[in-house]
Amino acid sequence: MVSIKYETDGIETCISSVTGENLCTKVSQIKIGIYIDLIVLIFWLGLRSFIVKK
Repeated sequence: MVSIKYETDGIETCISSVTGENLCTKVSQIKIGIYIDLIVLIFWLGLRSFIVKK
């Protein structure tokens, strides 16, 4: 995945002219993955501080 700007035929389209995949759904999936990772990281940091206090 290069970018939506250079891999598609126009700004309003999300279908890759190289692979034929929908790049907008890929970007959405990556964003969701980042949010989940941040939530897990915050959880582990909170758990660590809880364990250290004991």
